Amino acid sequence: MDWISTSNHSMSRRVSMVRRRCTSTNSNASDSFLSSHEVNTMNVFSFFQKKDKKVTGAHETGSVGKRFILYITPLGWYSCMQQENGALEELHSAVDIPVEGEGWKRTEAVVKAAVAANAGFIKEAKTISLLLDDFSVQVTDNKPTALIAASGATARQYGKQWLNVKDVSYGYADLSPINSKVKKKNNDGVYAFVDAQRMRDYLALMDKDGIKVTEVIPKEYVLIHRSLQSDESVYGCFQMSAHTSTLLLINHALGIVQVRKIPVGFMTLVKAIAGKMGVPTQDAIQVMAHKDLVGEVAPLSPHDVESEVQIHSRSLQFQALQPPLTRLLEDIKEFLAFFAFQKVAGMPKQLELFGSVGRVTGLEEWLGQYADLSMVVCKESILELFARMERPVGCNLLKGAESNLLTIGRTRFFFTEDKGFISGQELSIRNTPALVKPSESAASFAETGSSSRRKPSRDYRDGGSGRRATRKKTDRDKMGRGGGLAVLLARLNIGKQTDTGALPTLEENSHEQKFAATFILFLIGVLYWGYSEHAMITKRYQGQALSYLSVVDENNGLLKQLEVQEASTRKMGAAMETTKIFWSEKFLALANNMDEHIWLTDVYLSEDERNVAGAKVRSKTMVIEGRLLPSTDGHVRIISEYIDNLLRDSKWFMSDFRDVVFHGAEIEGDSSNMSSDPKIHFVLRAFYDKNKRVGGQKGSGGQAGLGEMHENIDQHNQQLQNALHGNRGR
Repeated sequence: MDWISTSNHSMSRRVSMVRRRCTSTNSNASDSFLSSHEVNTMNVFSFFQKKDKKVTGAHETGSVGKRFILYITPLGWYSCMQQENGALEELHSAVDIPVEGEGWKRTEAVVKAAVAANAGFIKEAKTISLLLDDFSVQVTDNKPTALIAASGATARQYGKQWLNVKDVSYGYADLSPINSKVKKKNNDGVYAFVDAQRMRDYLALMDKDGIKVTEVIPKEYVLIHRSLQSDESVYGCFQMSAHTSTLLLINHALGIVQVRKIPVGFMTLVKAIAGKMGVPTQDAIQVMAHKDLVGEVAPLSPHDVESEVQIHSRSLQFQALQPPLTRLLEDIKEFLAFFAFQKVAGMPKQLELFGSVGRVTGLEEWLGQYADLSMVVCKESILELFARMERPVGCNLLKGAESNLLTIGRTRFFFTEDKGFISGQELSIRNTPALVKPSESAASFAETGSSSRRKPSRDYRDGGSGRRATRKKTDRDKMGRGGGLAVLLARLNIGKQTDTGALPTLEENSHEQKFAATFILFLIGVLYWGYSEHAMITKRYQGQALSYLSVVDENNGLLKQLEVQEASTRKMGAAMETTKIFWSEKFLALANNMDEHIWLTDVYLSEDERNVAGAKVRSKTMVIEGRLLPSTDGHVRIISEYIDNLLRDSKWFMSDFRDVVFHGAEIEGDSSNMSSDPKIHFVLRAFYDKNKRVGGQKGSGGQAGLGEMHENIDQHNQQLQNALHGNRGR
């Protein structure tokens, strides 16, 4: 700011030089959000503006000192103060904060409560580290094609598409091998992405102390770092939060990291119990902590009829916990199979448990029983694991921001790796290179100022080969002082010195003024002609746009008519379909699948009762009675083949029946009586399923066209004819 006291001419020259030479050199957040105009205006006129109240940040007080660590989860917060020697003091926490709702609404209330409860520690700390348990944070390895050797812009674009947000902030860290003694080039890494607006909301809740925040680490990276302490080739861990759970699998040898967010958490189980039993949430938490409600739950499919009957016959606790626990177990098994077979990364021998798993009595044993893996509860909390990590911690979500993440009053702050958050003014000064020393500026002003008219250049006086170089140099100087218009007027000989170094005469000035006026009129004419042409093109474009819109409207009308016709066609096709049973079809199927040694005696419908899980269930059945002659090796095989043929006939016979079972067989007649042959009398039962035909129609994916319907009818009639004439076509 010492050069502001110079003349106005010198100051304008310096500003133009700043505008020409100001470039971005270091920061990740300074390449697209500050224009050179904003930078120079901030530098030049900040002396005359009222300065805001000074905000002390981590870079001004030094990075060495007490560090305040705050772990934010949807259930509550955990905090501690870490001394310079690494010792942890003042461990505090608050869980089960009574806040209704999910997502950011609950997290916002937790952050506000944490900041209010730790105001003294935050004020005392030199730096602040935030550890986030946020469902919106997504973590992946660098194996996707878009992230291989990706730049910052490419990584941000990948994160925007993944999270479907306008702007993201990301963190990156190298994935170190388990055996640190192995010296080899390691290109494996892990990315963490978060919505930039979500990051701004976190820092805004810290108020002015947000400038002390030097790192924001996702809890997933702490779990990844935890895997370095494991001797297993494939490490797996499971962490339960409020409404979600996180399953992380990692293979260090292959550099594969996969994270699955499961929408079942501690509060999911608590609210299921509270809603089913009609008790407050806090009472449900106490019950789940002191009583094993999980042990009696068996994973059953809710889509099975028998499973539904069994679920409704059990206790209220079973009915409440069975759906979320079954979903949790299915997602865990599915993700383990995906990691082992799709990624070909192996299966972990055990899962290390974190979070609220221990608050649900019996959940650890239940997961180990049904997931076929041993479960081990980690003795250290995620906060303690994070505090022991070597600084600087990788995967810092503040490093990958493209724009500012913190605004205090009218001042925008940007994050840098070496100084933390700095103001936009300091960032502009930092990114501005050293321009011209004051002594050089004075010498340059002495050479190119008013004395330049009195002391022409020697090369210019001599009229030698240096004249062209001198003109180029003068053009560059004028471009720096007055812009491109000064160069243009200089090349048009307006105000230019004569060859002898004397000032131009009055006639010469008059001639040059006429030439300049003519040139300006010519420019005005060109601009007017361009404006007229632009207006004509705009009108033509508007007319074409209107015609195009009319064509689009007409096309939309035709499409609507076509949709109406297609809807009527679908209704006609649907009218031809029916869910009734075609008994002639069933009898022809019985005859078509029957062996020549069998003859049927009775076919009728009956209603049976069965006991399923202690409850009586009625089912309609078709009873098929028949006879065949006995033999030493053939009649049992013939009956079984008949049953098998009916079961395989899924198109005709089994389209309305769920199963065909053998109900018994007996020998009729006396073998000693030669007047009549003994016969084998057998009984089959086919269980009717009314939902089978409806489910088949729903899964067919829409109505067929008229032509296809006619072909199906012809094929159906042909098969019936074959059955009538004895040609089975099997």
